[in-house]
Amino acid sequence: MSKTFLGKLETLAVRTIYPYGSVRTVLRGPLRGTQFIVQPGGMGFSYALMWAPFQEDFLSEKISPGDTVFDIGANRGQTALLFAQEVGSSGQVIAFEPVEELAELISENTGLNDFQNVDTINAAACSEEGEVAFEYSEEQSTRGSISRDEDGDGETIEVQAVTLDSIAERRGYPDFLKIDVEGEAGEVIRGAPKVLRREPNIYIEIHGENEKRAVKKGLLKRGYTAWTLDGRKASAIPNGGPLWLKS
Repeated sequence: MSKTFLGKLETLAVRTIYPYGSVRTVLRGPLRGTQFIVQPGGMGFSYALMWAPFQEDFLSEKISPGDTVFDIGANRGQTALLFAQEVGSSGQVIAFEPVEELAELISENTGLNDFQNVDTINAAACSEEGEVAFEYSEEQSTRGSISRDEDGDGETIEVQAVTLDSIAERRGYPDFLKIDVEGEAGEVIRGAPKVLRREPNIYIEIHGENEKRAVKKGLLKRGYTAWTLDGRKASAIPNGGPLWLKS
């Protein structure tokens, strides 16, 4: 049999056991026993077995009961579920997701587990409040980002924009930021000077040169130090991958 044919058989088997829209349970790791709605884009079989790169073990060690966590780029709630479990009933998770259908799935996933400590904000975290063009494709739903190119591959939609400072003033300042916004971390950082003055810990996924520069200018110059997830001080900011920053 060809590898292509075997791959199709594997996909068919997974979709039979994990059909889109079904409710399944995480089988291992810190989220074991948590329920979720099967969806394309990383919330299926790999999520149940915690094979997808959500860094759940690392993140669960960095969150404490009672923390306030801002989950920026929350998608369907993949990490929001973990944060909700770790902060407990005395903490809160603010999940930022600009695409309405994905924001609704966050609420559905948290509702399945009776997590009442998650508030989903259907908006992009930006440098200014208002509306912003956002490029989104259902086929690549984890890669949506603020639109800089009219000739991009996805559909361009208008979404609400908020600043982290404006949300923090109303809901409380975060102890922890998770930033995964497909290249637009600079927008997030520029809208958060008051938040950053309080020196929350930051987990960030770097996507290219723009975010690399944003980390250097917006975080390292504020006194943050970057670390790799295995505990080594980062000698240089990489073009891609996760980083842990502490002030």
